[in-house]
Parts: sequence; structure tokens; C-alpha cells
Amino acid sequence: MAKSIVKEFELKHVNISELKFDPGNPNRLTDKQKTSLQAIMRRFGFLVPITVDKKTLRIIDGEHRVEAYKQLGYTQIMAFLIDTAKQDHDKKVLRQVLNKFHGTPDPEKDMDELSSIMEEEVGAVMLDEFLGIDAEALKEMNDGLVESGALDEDKDDQADKMRKVILYFTKVEYPDIKEQFDRLKEDYQVTTETEVVKALLEHRESSI
Repeated sequence: MAKSIVKEFELKHVNISELKFDPGNPNRLTDKQKTSLQAIMRRFGFLVPITVDKKTLRIIDGEHRVEAYKQLGYTQIMAFLIDTAKQDHDKKVLRQVLNKFHGTPDPEKDMDELSSIMEEEVGAVMLDEFLGIDAEALKEMNDGLVESGALDEDKDDQADKMRKVILYFTKVEYPDIKEQFDRLKEDYQVTTETEVVKALLEHRESSI
């Protein structure tokens, strides 16, 4: 078997008190983002280990995760202790790569996914809590993409797609609205909210 050219590092628990922060770290979070990071950790777990220089214990990537973990009451955190970023410029380049080396979202797919999440009450709350995206912000994002040309609602390859009308309700309103929709499904003998809305529109047109 050929020797791997990619070095792999073992994950280890390190004492948070022994870690060194880099005052030159350009990555900053707002207070709301810091709170959101803790909420994400509580809900989904600790998913992205930090990266630490093995010799100096200086954090290369993950300072905000360390702060969040410490505030949540932990004294240790999972880390990759690396010895391959030997020079100072190596560490800075690696931090830049880890901070910025992400894929670019496809505008249409991204908006579809966000809209799909927003359709569910819990999903809408999570988007607002974790990312600060509410219904108004989502609409502004969509309008901005359409205006810039990144998202074309009328392009040919979308001509045959189903169009969506998304309804938004507050957390307080939702239980009562859901109950009303369930009763209307029975009244109209349909199975989906879409069919309820269609039936209501047809009833309105016929009564005018």
C-alpha cells in the first residue's frame, strides 16, 4: 500500500486554560453571533475541532469555539495538535484557508433550502436564532439576488417549475392557524395546506 502524502492528526482533549489566543486573529464575531454559536453547540454538539500549534499551544483556528466552550462550563476541548505549520506565515496562511476555504452557494438552491426551512415553525425559529434570518431578511436576500441577476425567477429552465407561495406566522399564531387548517382540510376533504388555500380562493371567487 502506497504511503499517504497527507498527514493526519489524532484528536486530543486539551486544557482550555493552557491554550494561547492570537491577538492578531482578524476573525471577529458579534455578541449575537457568539450567543448563537453556543446555542448551535447545545443543539447539534461540538462538530468542528479546533486546530492548535503543538509546540506553543497557540490556537490557529477555533478561538470563538474555545470561548463558547469555556462559557458553557467546559475545561477541555477537542483539538488537532499539529506540527506542520512551523513558520509564523504557515500558521497565518492556514488560518486564512480554514476561515475562507468554503464552497460558494448556488443562489437558487440556497434560496430553495432557506425557504424550505422557513416553512417549518421550528426551522424558522432556528434560522432567526442562529443566523439572524427572518421572513423579512429572506425576502430582502431574494430580492437582492434577483436585482443583481444572480437569481432569475423567469429564466427558461425554471419555466416549468412549481411556484411557491410561503405563508409566515408567529410562534404564538401558529398553533391556532394549524388547527384551523386541519379543520378546513376536513371540511374541503383535502389533505394538504395547498389544497386548502386553493379551495378558499375558489370559494371566494364563486361568492363574488
